Amino acid sequence: MERTDAVTSKTVEAHERYDWSLTRPSDAVVEVVADQVNGSSTSFGPLYDRIDPDALDAIFRTDGSDRPGDGTRVSFRLAERFVSVHATGEVVVRRPVRDGTDG
Repeated sequence: MERTDAVTSKTVEAHERYDWSLTRPSDAVVEVVADQVNGSSTSFGPLYDRIDPDALDAIFRTDGSDRPGDGTRVSFRLAERFVSVHATGEVVVRRPVRDGTDG
């Protein structure tokens, strides 16, 4: 697993890059979000309450069959955050903007 932190705006809490051939996207999402909510995935419930982990992994499969283009992205809410998973291996977690401010 390769992880890098690169905060690009006030609303970005985490911006991690993974190699999908080494780490399943569903595992990466749980890991990154858990880091933002007290380090525990039990504090936000199972991923499958929000998105099918097997389907998420299948979208970004790296076995060479039907590999998505680099522009492919899946976004959803988890643990009161916005999560975007990209074909490039990025997982971006943003906190919601409140009261019209940028954080």
